[in-house]
Amino acid sequence: MVRFKAIIFDLDGTLLVSNIDFKGIRSKLGVPEGESVLDFLDDLEESDRKEGHAFLNAVERQAALGSIIHEGVEELFSWLNANRIRHGILTRNTKETWDIIVSRFPFLNPDLLITRNCAPPKPKPESLSPFLEKWRVKPPEIVHVGDYLYDLELAEATGMHSVLMNDLGENPFPTPCDGVVRNHAELMSYLETLEFQNSE
Repeated sequence: MVRFKAIIFDLDGTLLVSNIDFKGIRSKLGVPEGESVLDFLDDLEESDRKEGHAFLNAVERQAALGSIIHEGVEELFSWLNANRIRHGILTRNTKETWDIIVSRFPFLNPDLLITRNCAPPKPKPESLSPFLEKWRVKPPEIVHVGDYLYDLELAEATGMHSVLMNDLGENPFPTPCDGVVRNHAELMSYLETLEFQNSE
């Protein structure tokens, strides 16, 4: 019996080299320790919320214009397409930011892209709903690949198989994962050990 039917990737830090100064963003906006930037902005008064999102969007746009792809990502996506493995991207970025990124790296061709414009951001379980509805799959049939705590929290909350990308090959977060890889060559080797159902 085929166990997995799809893969979902995080974007920043997973497919792209992270070039956003998150500490600077949090300091500029006054986000308390332990609270996510997006949740903090959502709780502000309307005028402050709009100003905060405008600042965040500008930072993300600038980062997208200078984005760098991780080594091995193009080969990974070629492998996914050749093997007809359904794959998507779930990002806390905006659609506008994604459009800039994909114009720079057109081989990033997911079967489904979900940004914060069309679903609640990770790690909220609802962020996964569009994939489940569109692909008609269950969370345990999905492999989720990410590099941050939110990725692990989402996978644990929904029951997805989680793979953490970490340069040291370690999991520094309190939330467990099913596998840890240091780079995309290791990720491809890891995925090759799993059984996937080809997409139609």
